[in-house]
Amino acid sequence: MPYRAISVQAVRLAFWSLLVLAPALSAQEKYADSPDGVWLDLSHADIQSIPDKSDDLKTIVRPTAYRDVWLDEEALAGALSAAPLEVIGDHNFAAKSGATLWLPMPDGSNVEFAVVESPIMEPELAEEYPDIKTYSGRSLDGRDLFVRLDRTPKGFHAIVLGTSPVYIDPYRQEGVYVTYYASDYPADENALACAVEGSDDVDEAKGGGGLALHGDTLRNFRLAVACTGEYANFHGATTPETKGSAVAAIATTVNRVNGIYESELAIRLTLIGQNSQLVYIDPATDPFTGTSSDALIADSQSAINSTIVSTNYDIGHTLATTGGGLAELGCVCNDNKKAMGVTGIDTPIGDPFDIDYVAHEIGHQFGANHPFNSKKGKCKGQRVASRAYERGSGSTIMSYAGICPKPSGGDNIELHSDPFFHSESLREIQAFVAAKTTCQTSSATGNLGPIVDAGADYSIPKKTAFVLTATADDAEGDPVSYSWEERDLGPVQAITDPDNGKSPLFRCFPPKLDPWRMFPELLLVLGGNANYNDFYELLPSQSRTMKFWVVARDGRGGFGSDETQIRVVSTAGPFKVTYPNTPVVITGGAKKKVKWDVAGTNLSPISTANVRILLSIDGGVTFPTVLKGSTPNDGSEKVKFPKTGTLTARVKVEAVNNIFFDISDRDFGIDGGFSIIGTWNDSGSIQTAPSRYTFHDATTLTWCFNPPDYTNCPYVNYPYTFEQVDDSEHPWALTIPSSGVFYFEIIDNNTMNKYIRLGVYPDHFDVAAGTLTRQP
Repeated sequence: MPYRAISVQAVRLAFWSLLVLAPALSAQEKYADSPDGVWLDLSHADIQSIPDKSDDLKTIVRPTAYRDVWLDEEALAGALSAAPLEVIGDHNFAAKSGATLWLPMPDGSNVEFAVVESPIMEPELAEEYPDIKTYSGRSLDGRDLFVRLDRTPKGFHAIVLGTSPVYIDPYRQEGVYVTYYASDYPADENALACAVEGSDDVDEAKGGGGLALHGDTLRNFRLAVACTGEYANFHGATTPETKGSAVAAIATTVNRVNGIYESELAIRLTLIGQNSQLVYIDPATDPFTGTSSDALIADSQSAINSTIVSTNYDIGHTLATTGGGLAELGCVCNDNKKAMGVTGIDTPIGDPFDIDYVAHEIGHQFGANHPFNSKKGKCKGQRVASRAYERGSGSTIMSYAGICPKPSGGDNIELHSDPFFHSESLREIQAFVAAKTTCQTSSATGNLGPIVDAGADYSIPKKTAFVLTATADDAEGDPVSYSWEERDLGPVQAITDPDNGKSPLFRCFPPKLDPWRMFPELLLVLGGNANYNDFYELLPSQSRTMKFWVVARDGRGGFGSDETQIRVVSTAGPFKVTYPNTPVVITGGAKKKVKWDVAGTNLSPISTANVRILLSIDGGVTFPTVLKGSTPNDGSEKVKFPKTGTLTARVKVEAVNNIFFDISDRDFGIDGGFSIIGTWNDSGSIQTAPSRYTFHDATTLTWCFNPPDYTNCPYVNYPYTFEQVDDSEHPWALTIPSSGVFYFEIIDNNTMNKYIRLGVYPDHFDVAAGTLTRQP
């Protein structure tokens, strides 16, 4: 079927997401079998011939978008058999060991990881279930992605932690797996709220200064996990002989939770040797007397303590199929309360269960509160005023992502939590575990957290975009990722409310390798709204001093942070580009005035005397061309535009020695001569000239004038010519009636459509003759 044509703006946004989340890949590198032979790429059509598994399909994950792959079990076993046992304290042991495993990514790529065996069960339990193995690893592609994976009787599972978390899980057919982004898992319309018992004053929030340097010690806590009979039955454990199915499911969840706690906080949870005694397979005889979270949490403590000697575990938790989540705040190592944590949803599998619920509830047990700032839907009653740093529902592990919903607007920032902790959660857990020295086993990691500098404080105008940039140094040379977070507390407010001068305005994003963050995010700036507002991010309009922390992570449990303060001046701003700011066309090589509204930014206390003028030809994604390095901040400057043809130019005017800026609200054109340069690989999308297209099939080339919906060229209204082209290059001729913007439709012999937007101007052809000829 032909691809549905989409807008140029949508393609630009998709390109920006690809640029941020994954390295560029050629068609030959994408959707190929893994180099080690462990994974075979499948199309959706391929798996239709494979019968469904005979067991209950309720345990199968169902993401909305995914990549199908076939797992060669023998090849996997061979690869993992070479993985040595981890050595804690040897910083690069995994990379030095030489054992590697390739993993398939949802974008079609395959990434190589150095892997080691990393047990999360005490020896007694591991001996009882020798077919449950867990591993960890780091990517060898320079991004230092962290993976936690397991191989159990229930299959292979993995969580890959990075800018865009990835999961690999078994699918409907035997041997078939899906790899998918966490963001592609559907929301649970019946998501249950979490409740917290205990006080929120485990440790009072501090003011400025940031977090203590962290990461030199791995803290191991012994974890006892009980489960209800219903949970065990869900996972196929109905007899003593099949109990291992429930143990395997528990191991997968704990392994994934460990991936986050180890990489974020250098905390490991190890299942105790007697844990199988806590796996109940009969709902009629298990020790859990009710299905509500209140009933389950009371039974959790008594059930675990009646089976396990209290001195043999440090934290306990019960898994169920009902009740939602409930945990005692800061109960780890408290003999009377340390098993007071429960998690139960009707489908206890996958990212929503492991991260949104289990990792969240265990966070409460380690002393972390809710950091969101909403009272809508199920957020009502669970907000903690002294910790409410996240806008709306929040999006970090301890937030309420996905459960502060509509009907009246809703405050959801995301449908699922991102697998990282807010700086406030890090601070709370860090302080809590530092005080629990008697019930943990500590090991030196040989790792030091990054030392980071958030930069100077600044004064900026209201309603104006800005960018914050940090610098960091990691003693071991690990790749450092950065998360910038607003640290302001104020009244509860909906994300649709205006700036009240106190409450948080900007959402959190997962850590990324770039040390800078734009406020608001670039896609909102490029949207051209008067205030660049989005419900999730709101530019300040009131005089206020905003505090921002940057947390620098090394992905090995090490982190450091620093704070900067930004003073917003309401008597100045918004600072805005006024020309070029519409879809005009500027002749390449010509000098034109770039204009902007100074809006009082040249006056005290902002006192920005000069600005810099930059040019983008890719719609504002990058600004490689400096039109003027420094010019007085007086509202206009004549600059020379290069002879680079584009229809997606933007101008950026940014303060010199300050952090605020503005970008043209709309793309404009630069007439640089007619050209098409780029590569086409049988994928449906819209590209913007200049692009060179290489065809590997017999292909029809057709020109038409400005189709309003991109889907049907009005051939009868305009003269045109076309010719068949094949694998070799051929000249082609275009006949058009006038200058303007045209859309070049490509249809190959597989009926896949593609459109190219191209501007053609009178200088390029004889208007009278109406003919333009171009040699590719």
